[in-house]
Order: sequence, then C-alpha cells, then structure tokens
Amino acid sequence: AWSISAEWHAYLLFPFLVMPWQGRSLRVVGAVLLLCVATVGVLAMTADGNVGTIYYGPAVLLRVLPEFIAGMGIYRVYQNGLLRNRLSGDAALAIAATAVIALALFNGTDVAVIAALAVVLLACAHNQGIASRVLTHRVPMYLGRISYSLYMVQTVAAEAALRIVHP
Repeated sequence: AWSISAEWHAYLLFPFLVMPWQGRSLRVVGAVLLLCVATVGVLAMTADGNVGTIYYGPAVLLRVLPEFIAGMGIYRVYQNGLLRNRLSGDAALAIAATAVIALALFNGTDVAVIAALAVVLLACAHNQGIASRVLTHRVPMYLGRISYSLYMVQTVAAEAALRIVHP
C-alpha cells in the first residue's frame, strides 16, 4: 500500500515534472539521471544500504520521486533510440539480467540493482531477438495486463498462501 500511495503522489506531480523535460538535450537527461541515482544512493546510505526499508514519512517521496523521474529520463533515452543498437540483441538482455541477479545477491547493492534494472528495461524494449518473441507471446502479455491488480493485493495473496502452507 505504501508504494501505491507514493506512486499516486508522483503521478499527481507528473504534469509539473514533465514540463521541464520538453526540449532538453540528452546531456541534460543524463545529468538528471545521474542526480536521481545519487539521490537514491544517499537514501540507501542513510537507510543502512537498503532503500527498501523506507516505507513511510516524507522520505517516501524522496525515495519514489528520483526513481519516477529516472523512469521519465529512461523513456527519453528509449524514445531517442540512443542505446537501441547496443541493447537490441538477446546477449545484451542476458548480460543485464545476470547483472541484476548477481548484484541482488549482495547487501547494500540496491542502487546498482535499480540502475541495472533500467538497462534490463531498455534491453527488453529494444530487443529484436528471441526474448522479444517470448515477451510478446499472449501468456506474458496477459500476465502483464493483470499484474497491476495482483500488485495491489499481493500482501493478501502472500498471507493466504503462507497460512495454507503453514497452518
């Protein structure tokens, strides 16, 4: 619930956040992306290396806004096609996904995982190989359409599953 409300606030701010992006160069977009990563990094350091522990209070907006703004910047990078040639193959996606998994194995790597996930997202969006055919198959497409509704009730589903497994 905390993330849905935090995202709701970010969506309310979206019109004010998107206006400064109009006509900005990719250098400015890159600088803003670095600033977002630095902000999340500082938050991670103040949260003992785990940004995921920030659930309430004003720090939630400090957590969600840099990631939200970075998402807007990543879209600009995608829209511009800046990394299309480098990320369109299956190997690029496999390397990026492997980096996410490897980084996630270590404590204090939240910021690096978030950055690597951005590369995975771009690699998925630009992919023209086997991964594209798999991801655009009807089953993953259906799961993507229903995922938000599941996201909203995941805690309820997880609790129910735990009670079934461990009565």
